Amino acid sequence: MRDYELVYIVSPEVAEENLNRVVEKVNQFIAARGGQVDNVNSWGKRRLAYPIGPHREGIYYLTYFKLNPARAQDLENSLHTTEEVIRHLVVRLEEAQIKQRELLQQQELQRQQQRQLQQEQLQQQQQEQQVEALQEEERLAPQQQEGQPEAQREEQQPEAQLKEELLEEQRQEEQAEEQQQEEQQQEEQAEERPAAS
Repeated sequence: MRDYELVYIVSPEVAEENLNRVVEKVNQFIAARGGQVDNVNSWGKRRLAYPIGPHREGIYYLTYFKLNPARAQDLENSLHTTEEVIRHLVVRLEEAQIKQRELLQQQELQRQQQRQLQQEQLQQQQQEQQVEALQEEERLAPQQQEGQPEAQREEQQPEAQLKEELLEEQRQEEQAEEQQQEEQQQEEQAEERPAAS
């Protein structure tokens, strides 16, 4: 079997949910002729270089596959009769092209692995930052608990002072009142003595 590259354009009138069925139909064409599909890439909807019938846009697909060269024409005939495929091109790959494709696939795989590694490293950094934040909160919690009563005591200190001052004033008033009563009693006793004599 030889390596082939197939580029085909699906009509833009095909609903998005039916695109996979068209791709599967093309893959079955290859498998039914003893071929093997290696890879299928979707290029998405693109503007056509020139109109094909009423269509100015199409949905592009690129498929790499292996097939016996004697069955290649049969495959093309089947693609010609598929209404959903408005244009296709089958190209047999040479050894250099195959190596280039394999190299590109390897580079893409390496890029994917690198992106995955970067994502894992980012997640690990975020987890470490969360752990550090939790540890910092746990470290500060006792200090906050110790500081809170002290702040309350500072707030309560003026209130206690005020109570003490009020009590002191009350004691002084009571003492003044008692002293006034004693003086009054002494005056009354002094007035009674001359009258008795």
